[in-house]
Amino acid sequence: MNCLEYIVSREGIGYSIKGKIDDHHNDALKNVIRQHWMEKLDVLEKAKGSKHVSVALETHLSNMAAITDPIDYEAFCVPNIIQHSRHMGKEDFDTYLKLLESMAIGYSNHLGKDLTGLLLIGITSKGRSISSARRYHTILVNEIGGKVSKYQERINRKTKTIETMSKRLQLHQRSIFRFLKKRKITALAKKINAKHSKMDYYKQRLDQYNAMLIKIKETAKAPPSPSKPSGNPNPKS
Repeated sequence: MNCLEYIVSREGIGYSIKGKIDDHHNDALKNVIRQHWMEKLDVLEKAKGSKHVSVALETHLSNMAAITDPIDYEAFCVPNIIQHSRHMGKEDFDTYLKLLESMAIGYSNHLGKDLTGLLLIGITSKGRSISSARRYHTILVNEIGGKVSKYQERINRKTKTIETMSKRLQLHQRSIFRFLKKRKITALAKKINAKHSKMDYYKQRLDQYNAMLIKIKETAKAPPSPSKPSGNPNPKS
C-alpha cells in the first residue's frame, strides 16, 4: 500500500493521502482495522449465537488477499459484509461471499486491482442481499460475455476477409502473367500476413476473456453443503 494514512475512529474508518507507511506501521494499521471489524463481528455472533460468519470470513479474506488490497478491503468492505450477514443464514452467507470473490476475480483481471477495490466498496455498500449481489454479478458476466462476442465476431469477419484475399492471391499466382503481377502478389501477401497477425491478437483476447468468464462462473458457485447421514443417527445397539 502506498501514499495512504488511515484515520481510524469508533464512528468509522477513512483515509487521507499523507505519505508512505512503512512495514512496521502497516502491520499496526492492519491490527487496528481488524480489531475494529472484529468488535462488530463479536457483537453480531453473540446476538445470533453462531460462529459461522467468522469462520466463513476467515476463508473469504484468505481468498481475497491476492486479488484486492487487504487493508482497503478489511477497512471498507468487511464492516459492510458483517452488517449484511445479520439477515443471512449460513448457506446464503457462503453464497454471498462467493459472489464477491467471483466479482473480484473478474474485475481485477478486467480493470486492475485499484479499480476493483473501489468497485467492491460500492458493491458491498449497495449489495445487501444475495439477490442484489447476483444483480451486480450478472452485470459483470454480461460485460465479459460481450467482450467474448465482440472478439468472436471480429475473428469471423477477419477470417472471411482472409479467405477472400487468399483466393485472389491464388488466382494471381496461377496466372500465366504472374511475372507481371509480382508487385501486386507481394503486396497482397503482406496484407494477408498482417490480417493473420491481427486475427492472432483477437484469438488471444478471446481466449483470455473466455478463461475469465469460466473462472468467474466457477468461483460464484457456492460450496456444497455437507451431506447428512441417512437413517437413524442414534441406532439402538
